[in-house]
Amino acid sequence: MNVDLKDLTQIVNRFIAHWNTVNVVFPTKTLTLAQTTLLPDGMTLDGLIDLRDEIAADFVAVVTVDNVAQEKQAQRKARRQAILVPQKLFLKTVQSYLPESAYLSLVPKTPSIGANDRAFEDACEDSAGVWAKLNADTTLSLTRPLVLSNGSTQATFVALLSEVKAAHGDSPGAKVAAQRVRTTRDEKIKRALGALKLYRKTVPAFLPPGHALLETVPTLG
Repeated sequence: MNVDLKDLTQIVNRFIAHWNTVNVVFPTKTLTLAQTTLLPDGMTLDGLIDLRDEIAADFVAVVTVDNVAQEKQAQRKARRQAILVPQKLFLKTVQSYLPESAYLSLVPKTPSIGANDRAFEDACEDSAGVWAKLNADTTLSLTRPLVLSNGSTQATFVALLSEVKAAHGDSPGAKVAAQRVRTTRDEKIKRALGALKLYRKTVPAFLPPGHALLETVPTLG
């Protein structure tokens, strides 16, 4: 829901001020909004004040969880980029030094940065497995254990893969958490707007006909 907090707060505050004046002018009967689908418990002035404050806090919470989700997404991308360096270099090394060996057909193609999590992990796990077999193969003239030109080893590659898997697990969870907080906030905004609309309908029935306060009932605009 695309709602500006400042604008919403100003609108709600106008209703709160008017509602408070109504209660002051008529102290023997308190204006309370009826129960509706949006307001199953009805609504009092104090309830609207509390709802306004909760919405303001939820706006802050949404920013916080969005930042976390963006951070997790950035971390996911960075870890993928990090492991693709030795992934590509391992394939090139096998192609260069073992062009006619069976290992060449075993090394998977380098996954794209945008591949789905399962496909990305599978390709990296396959490379790690081939790398381990290559290191254990005593028939090769290649120096073993294989160390790539950038210093990567099979162990460091596996460590990077573990970080990738962790990032894959964190990123979706952060997105879900962000959406949950946003949904909660939006539901409260709907309740607040519903209360304001109902207030405008309730005041004419609550106040005596022709009362001056009927001329100052706030609008939602």
